[in-house]
Amino acid sequence: MRKKKKQLIEHAQFNSYAQAKDMVDQSKRRVTRIRIGLIIAAIASCLTAFGIFGHPANPATFYGSAFLLSIPAYIIGGGFGKALRAAKNLAVFGWFVVPVFPIDLLLLLFTMPLALFCFFLVPVVFVFLNYVQNNADYKEAKKYMSYFTSTAEGDA
Repeated sequence: MRKKKKQLIEHAQFNSYAQAKDMVDQSKRRVTRIRIGLIIAAIASCLTAFGIFGHPANPATFYGSAFLLSIPAYIIGGGFGKALRAAKNLAVFGWFVVPVFPIDLLLLLFTMPLALFCFFLVPVVFVFLNYVQNNADYKEAKKYMSYFTSTAEGDA
């Protein structure tokens, strides 16, 4: 049986008011950490862009700094799981496009450094996706909780 494909932004489902309330509390606590991680990721991405387009004498220093900043950005802001899922999807896409034996290995050798470059030197994308996921969870939990508050007010 085929597994259900995960969406980029997953929708939360709640079974009780307490579960939705816990999600709201967790989202409020996580949002400051994710914002800090987003700032660090933006700095790392700017260093990468400056290393590419700034024509410095030694761009490896900018790439090294961006790599070292991406690690705490992923730890603080999250999003590393989404980055790994994107890498897997990139590898599967390459395998389906060219399923011929020697060429698919060459495609792997080309896409692997590209994926690592994207994940470690441009972390702002995946940390931002984590921020969007957190906001979506918060809004869905608030919407679920509003059904209970409107029902309680209507009964009174």
